[in-house]
Amino acid sequence: MADLIFLGYVAKAFGLKGGVTVRLFNLDSEALHIGLKLRLKHGQLSKELEVDKILSGHRVFFAGIVDRSSAEALAGSEIHIARSDLPEIDNDEVYLNDMIGMPVVLLSGEKVGEVIDFFTNSAQTLLEVKTVAGHMASIPLVKAIVLNVDFESNKIVIDPPDGLLDSMD
Repeated sequence: MADLIFLGYVAKAFGLKGGVTVRLFNLDSEALHIGLKLRLKHGQLSKELEVDKILSGHRVFFAGIVDRSSAEALAGSEIHIARSDLPEIDNDEVYLNDMIGMPVVLLSGEKVGEVIDFFTNSAQTLLEVKTVAGHMASIPLVKAIVLNVDFESNKIVIDPPDGLLDSMD
């Protein structure tokens, strides 16, 4: 599976017949569907699994995973999807993966860093930014702070509150 996009995580097993609960970065995502092949990665292990059944609450069954022990072994795995399998998005939407490597600038145009990763803390998604000063800053991906993601100009414009870009080391 070339050109993989990081979609979320396998949170935990449920039931006795191999079901798992997944946590997607986009809680409203419509990417999962029966027959979809996903790449699950956990440490050095990587395996392709096909979605066999989907229940409410982001509960999923994968073909070949038929007992709780097998499902528990998937807990913590990253879920990746081929870019070609992603649904089309609206003009005002972005895939988080596409923001990695983009410069982050203030309203004034001053560069403050570059997006190197993203993560979720259950409440919101955060962009992990390596600042020009060399430290890490976590920028909440909320409209009040991230004002514009401009792919044409290759920059993310932010208006951070005082202290947000201070060293977190």
